[in-house]
Amino acid sequence: MELLLQDGEKVKDNNESLKQEFIVDGGEGKAFQVKKDQTVTVTDIEGQQVIDFIAFSANNYKEFLSVTQTRTNLKQQFYLGKNDVLLTNLRNPMANIIEDTVEVHDLLIAACDPYYYEEVGMPGHRSCHQNFVDVLEPYGIEAWQRPDPFNIFQNTQIRSDGTWFQNDPPSKAGDYITLQFEMDALCAISVCPFDIDGFNGGAPTPVKVKVD
Repeated sequence: MELLLQDGEKVKDNNESLKQEFIVDGGEGKAFQVKKDQTVTVTDIEGQQVIDFIAFSANNYKEFLSVTQTRTNLKQQFYLGKNDVLLTNLRNPMANIIEDTVEVHDLLIAACDPYYYEEVGMPGHRSCHQNFVDVLEPYGIEAWQRPDPFNIFQNTQIRSDGTWFQNDPPSKAGDYITLQFEMDALCAISVCPFDIDGFNGGAPTPVKVKVD
């Protein structure tokens, strides 16, 4: 079997791990492949940066990381941390959280998109939605196929009356989360470009991704 890389090159799938390490600049996106049993570590380099994360089964893009199924399986919890499991839309385990220095993440909020920025008078602003569309296009995944994201380090708070608000991301420089995958997967991240009202520390900053 051949694997299609983001730059369009094809490589033979010889069941070897796809080890890599890279930096994704603030406001940008990146897609990458992971083999079963590999780990993905996402590190906030400067602090207070939200990272939108989505993933698909490498064998069937109709199966993907589902925040709805994950949230349902958390047994009356909205927040993820070490030893929790990310589920697919078919309720299969996709990845386990094996290390987490923050344990504050969001399973509720949609990715920012061009429509929102137009509504607030900022047309052309970068968005997580468009980042995902751009980096997944080489894999044949269309915009409508994008699932809702697992928002790493996003600090969504729920009030007693059911309303919610965003606190500052609690991650500090060097904080990280490590996922161990239960299946071959195509992953994508967007280093969230949302900078309104000082979110993401007022300006998006880079993160490091290590696949091991």
